[in-house]
Amino acid sequence: MFGRGFARRARRQSASRRGFVSIALVLLFVFPLLRLASMERDALRTSAYYRDMVLLLERKYYAEMDFKEGVRQALEGARGETAEARAIDAGRKLAALERFLEEKYAKGGVSFDAWAGVLTKEEAASLRERMLAEGRALKCALCLDMGAGVAAYGNDTVPLAAAFIDASGAPAVSRNGLYLSPQANAEFGSAPGVFAIGASIAAPGIAGIALAPEGFK
Repeated sequence: MFGRGFARRARRQSASRRGFVSIALVLLFVFPLLRLASMERDALRTSAYYRDMVLLLERKYYAEMDFKEGVRQALEGARGETAEARAIDAGRKLAALERFLEEKYAKGGVSFDAWAGVLTKEEAASLRERMLAEGRALKCALCLDMGAGVAAYGNDTVPLAAAFIDASGAPAVSRNGLYLSPQANAEFGSAPGVFAIGASIAAPGIAGIALAPEGFK
C-alpha cells in the first residue's frame, strides 16, 4: 500500500513538473512574440509620426514659396494711372492672397497668417518658439493683417499692405510707401527692425516665418 501511494505521488509530481516545464516553454515563446508585436506597434507609430512630419514640412515649404510668389505676382500685376493707384491695387491683391492662402493651408493642417509689419531678429526667434509651443501661426507685436484697413490721405481707407509698397517705379516693398497713410507712417515709420510683408506658418512640431522684406519686388 505504501508503495502504491508513493508511486501515485511520484506520478503527480512528475505531471506537475511537466506542467511547469510546458508553461515555461510557452512563456519562453510568447514573451518574445509580445515584445516583437510591441516593437512593431512602436515602429508603426514612429513611422507614421515621421511621415506626418515630412508631409507638414513639405506643406510649410510650399506655403513659403506660394507666399513669396504670390507677393511677387501682386507687385508685378499692380495697375493704375498713378503710383498711389498702383500701390493700392497691389495692396488689394495682397489682401486677397492672404485670404486665399490662409484658407488653402488650413485645409492641410497648416496654420498660416499673413501680415505686414516690422519684426526684429530677436522677436523672430521668440515668435518661432511661441508658435512651436502653441502649434499655430502668430503675428509679431508690430504686425497687422495685410488686408487691415488704414486711413489714407483724402479720408480713403486702403489695405495696410498698400502702404508697404512704393510704386513710383517698379512696385517694391518699401518704407517709402508709408506716405500713402499718415496712420501707417506714425505706427511703422520709425520702428526698428525688418520692414516687411510676411507670413507666419505653423503646425504641431514645425514653425517658420516667410518674409518679403524691404526691396522685395
